[in-house]
Amino acid sequence: MPTKENAETKQETKNVAEKVSPKIKKKQGEAVYFAKEFVTNAETLFQRKPECVRAALMEKGIEKCTKSEAQKIVEGFMKKEVR
Repeated sequence: MPTKENAETKQETKNVAEKVSPKIKKKQGEAVYFAKEFVTNAETLFQRKPECVRAALMEKGIEKCTKSEAQKIVEGFMKKEVR
């Protein structure tokens, strides 16, 4: 039977996790990859040059993320206006 202590511990764990990565919400069960892996496979995964993927992930300070997160970051980067 769940106790008040268990509920508080779970909430504390959730709060700590949100503080560590507040902007990134990972889908449960989705694999996390290093940025280097996305750069190496840029043309296959995103149909983009490796330099573009590297720049997009570096701009956001991403070292690890899921494929769907990387896709959003790369697409957002590619849509930016060049001045």
